[in-house]
Amino acid sequence: IYNYNLDTAVTASNGVAGDYFGIAISFDEQTQVFIIACANKQVGGNALQGAIYCYTDSIWGGGPATYRKWIQRSITTAPDGVAGDVFGISLHLTNDGFLMIGCKFRDDIANNAGAVYVYERVPGILNIYNYAFRKKITDFGGQADDNLGESLHAVGNNYIIGVPGYDAPGRANSGKFITGSVFY
Repeated sequence: IYNYNLDTAVTASNGVAGDYFGIAISFDEQTQVFIIACANKQVGGNALQGAIYCYTDSIWGGGPATYRKWIQRSITTAPDGVAGDVFGISLHLTNDGFLMIGCKFRDDIANNAGAVYVYERVPGILNIYNYAFRKKITDFGGQADDNLGESLHAVGNNYIIGVPGYDAPGRANSGKFITGSVFY
């Protein structure tokens, strides 16, 4: 049995009921950056558009009196986000600075076909990290309700993205995955 103590609790600075803050989380040990998804976040007048929150840690004290505080540094939304996208249903932060964000209800190819947004870490003022949009991944053979981006993962510069609603011939919702490179 492990002894666990709550170090700190993190909440969104602009959180409201129903946001689903924390539905997906990723952490970069090298930069000590946490990315936390809030897939149901209302952005402007767009209900369920979604947003991503970036946190860095601040450690002070020493020995048994060491404290950690996570500080919200930025909020990111899809550059073309609309109501109902649920941007942030999944996410993955790679060790080389790419952030992949699933948006399973995106309608670019067909209704709820889905998309994955790729951002790259760029240093900001005082080395506070920001993420710059680089590209959007869609499945050009996508169909309605494929939900591309409901799950995703990256290893090195390669990614794998789940498409759980894909309809293979004669097999509704049998699913598939796509692979590629995060380089833009």
